[in-house]
Amino acid sequence: MSTARFTAVLVSEGGGPPPPPASGVAPGGWEWPVIIYTFENTAVRRRVPFFLVDEDGDPATAENDGQPQISKNWGSWVNTTNKLVGGTNGGYYVELTTSEIDTLGVHRLRYASANASERQVLIQVVAYDLYNASYLGVTALATMYSTISPPSQGAPPSAATIAQILSYLYLYWRNKVIVTGTVASVYNDAGDTVLFKLPLSADSEQTTFTKDEIVTGP
Repeated sequence: MSTARFTAVLVSEGGGPPPPPASGVAPGGWEWPVIIYTFENTAVRRRVPFFLVDEDGDPATAENDGQPQISKNWGSWVNTTNKLVGGTNGGYYVELTTSEIDTLGVHRLRYASANASERQVLIQVVAYDLYNASYLGVTALATMYSTISPPSQGAPPSAATIAQILSYLYLYWRNKVIVTGTVASVYNDAGDTVLFKLPLSADSEQTTFTKDEIVTGP
């Protein structure tokens, strides 16, 4: 394929400045990338649009069933599984398969023929779902905003998750705590079971106080 002509930027015949870019066209000639979720199972959301024109700049209306190509992360060009559909006023789309969007990154698609100037389109394959109303489908965000179950009786692990750390701190701040001269006992929500204890000690002069590592209840 020839790469001599890019229809996203055209220079006027008089040698003057190029015309303003069409809607959705970024400065420099690339269109804004089409964002696709890498696990997208809805076929219509995997459609990538092409606006095709001939060498005179008129809409190319006979490219239905044409063969686009894809380059993942600026790699080698290969034919897409599906071909172009459409043609009304130069507007087409190719519907990508799930295997063609299984790699995160910025990928290129291109198409050209004897009657249509080359057109390249960017797609960005991402790990979040723009169509998911709950935190864009990002698991970490969903976990962060979901209810966290309180820990059961036992000492906190030495290598804790963020959720565990927050849960133990929250329990110590919220729940009943009984402190004696040797231990601070942290209870469950009902206040009838010690979940974990903080051993306490002091020297003979009562000037140095020590909180030892937390242990399990009761």
